[in-house]
Amino acid sequence: MPVTPHAPMEETHDIIVCGPPSVGKSALTHRYLFNTFNINNEYNPTLLETFQKRVAIDQKVCLLTITDTAGQEEYIALRDSALRNGDGFLVVFSVMDRTSFGEVRGIIQRIERVQESSGSGLNHLGAIVVCGNKCEGSQDGWEVQWSEVEALIRELGVQCIQTSAKEDVGVVEAFTELIREIRRIGPAVRSNKGSKKDSKYASKDSMFSNNKKRSSANIHNKGCVLL
Repeated sequence: MPVTPHAPMEETHDIIVCGPPSVGKSALTHRYLFNTFNINNEYNPTLLETFQKRVAIDQKVCLLTITDTAGQEEYIALRDSALRNGDGFLVVFSVMDRTSFGEVRGIIQRIERVQESSGSGLNHLGAIVVCGNKCEGSQDGWEVQWSEVEALIRELGVQCIQTSAKEDVGVVEAFTELIREIRRIGPAVRSNKGSKKDSKYASKDSMFSNNKKRSSANIHNKGCVLL
């Protein structure tokens, strides 16, 4: 009898959407998944919501598990449980809220600490894309100027994309670029071999060595199809 070949394993990615309260994390998530926006402008704090969706990025299909996390400090334990095994992180702040921008560095550092201390033996840290959300209207009305954002992301070695869940600007672009970054880094293979310290520095070297390429590359808002 002929032997039936095994079907190839499906490409899967765990994406965590995180950031301070009231910056539009849930709005971005829902706009990406369902192309909807709450026009009533009601704020309903999220505890933890998880969704799954198959998408095609650059003609490659993958299954995304997207977790929308709480921004409030009282839910930090719940949020950290989601951070431990993420492959990619969308770190969201609001250009209309300078305080939220000031928290970006600390959030990224927390992602690093949580992943390194989890004992999961990740061979590298997850990919990160920062979203400057609520980019509606003229920059003159923003509390955070984009030149400040550019200076921070150059220092941190990550990408940042202007987004507006309300006007559907940059949303698909942000998720698409995060998935591309996950693929560029490679899967977060879990192993007990090697020290966490070595893993940490290998990850940071990789992140910073590719910073110039990422900041100068054109980001195309195409090739992403919900299936």
